[in-house]
Amino acid sequence: MNTSSLRYFLACIGHYICQETNQTMKNDVEYISTKTGAQTGYHIEHILSRNDQNKQYFASEEEFESKRNLLGGLLLLKGVDNISSGNEEYCDKLKTYSAGLIWGHSLCRDYYHTNKAMDAFNDRLFAACKHKIESIDVFDATALENRSQLLYNLVKII
Repeated sequence: MNTSSLRYFLACIGHYICQETNQTMKNDVEYISTKTGAQTGYHIEHILSRNDQNKQYFASEEEFESKRNLLGGLLLLKGVDNISSGNEEYCDKLKTYSAGLIWGHSLCRDYYHTNKAMDAFNDRLFAACKHKIESIDVFDATALENRSQLLYNLVKII
């Protein structure tokens, strides 16, 4: 998938979640999909950075490189946030994700304290596909697989 298609895809996921949880998107789908540049554009973020901690979750470096590109391991960050998160450990990246778009913010525990409509949406989602959108404390191979399956099921619903 090329970068602008991927930005569009992830923006649509965010739009759907916002609609279902009575939230307003920070920017609309068109803006997120088309804006480029270091200051105003959205950039693809790999949740699994290239660092030793993340590589240990996989049997080989080849598997790590292949799996880190799964859609469930990607999200969008605006402007320089992607650059600033760099190769940080996942627990440090969560600080950046908490200020970002809903798909990334949903990885953070604090998100669920401020959005009670998510409980009702998660109940509907679980009834439809046996998945919920939940915070993730450790983003390992299992979390990546679960998040990828969640994304697949969201797409089927949309």
